[in-house]
Amino acid sequence: MGGTIGFTSTRNNGSIFWFGLPFEVLDNRRSSPFGDVSAIRVLVVSPEPRLTRVLEGYLRYSRAEVETAVSGAAALARCAAVPGIDVVLADSDVGDMSGLNFAKNLAAGTMPPQGAPQVVLMLPKMSAFAFMDVQHEVLFTTLSKPVRRLPLCHVVAAAAGRIPLQDQTSRQRRRDDDRQCLFRPPSPETALATGTLLLVAEDNPTNQTVISMQLERPGYVADVVEDGLEAWKMLQNKPYGLLLTDCHMPEMDGYALTQRIRDQERQEGGHLPVVALTADAVAGTAQRCQAVGMDHYLKKPVSWQDLDSAIQSWLPAAASLRTPVHGPREMLHETARDVVPPSFLSPPPACPAPCSGARQGRAA
Repeated sequence: MGGTIGFTSTRNNGSIFWFGLPFEVLDNRRSSPFGDVSAIRVLVVSPEPRLTRVLEGYLRYSRAEVETAVSGAAALARCAAVPGIDVVLADSDVGDMSGLNFAKNLAAGTMPPQGAPQVVLMLPKMSAFAFMDVQHEVLFTTLSKPVRRLPLCHVVAAAAGRIPLQDQTSRQRRRDDDRQCLFRPPSPETALATGTLLLVAEDNPTNQTVISMQLERPGYVADVVEDGLEAWKMLQNKPYGLLLTDCHMPEMDGYALTQRIRDQERQEGGHLPVVALTADAVAGTAQRCQAVGMDHYLKKPVSWQDLDSAIQSWLPAAASLRTPVHGPREMLHETARDVVPPSFLSPPPACPAPCSGARQGRAA
């Protein structure tokens, strides 16, 4: 293929492996097979520059005509003053108002002769599910974030009247209902009182977030700390039921933490199950974990199913306290007011003065 490959290595520091492949840059951009959006005029309304850049890139690649606005007032003025905008992609929060209130203001205002453009509201995935059962005449549909190119092109083409709208979000939700088994966790107080509260020691912020979500999905309650020393302090104050620990952390790593726990247990009795989480691919890691007294070993990246299986093996009482939920739909309906931003449920504010002026000028 005419490529190159190599590596650089520094002793006691690490290695960097790299490769390069020559690719030809194609100029012939094609419309998405999910819907032709060429020449459709789209207004993207979001105060988030990164989201705006992504959407603009997707749409321009597919030959749509794109304009942007960073606030609801600016977008309302633009729609009132400039004819021919077909579709508005509104973020859930457009800076000075909610995306839904923006759509209500747009529908209530004075529009060009061809009428108001169709509004697609972009929401976090769970919020989009909740909105599916609420009919909003001011919205064409919702689109789940993070937004991907093919669903985006399909929705924009449908909003412009070129193709029928397929309810992809509903179809995905039905697949999730069939495949997922979710659990509602007990309260932190109940978990602590019953000895089923978990402790997670992980120094990487991204991994902390991922593990927390993975534990929440099968219905477990956990405290998260960023190193072994902090975990040791927490263990002196709370009767945790199980420890999930990274092996390599600052201050005190997982190996030293486990050794200290086992030393204390030899003097005071008891046994805390310890499950190692590590990305080590070198031979002997599992043996080292066992040698310091760890009970179980999971290799990163760890799935929520792996975590669930390990917890059920070493702390079965934690699994007995969770409550089954029959798919995400039931959970969403019961927690809709926690999922949907409160501003979506309130009456729309009065249209800002700059927007009103623009509309009056257009109407005159």
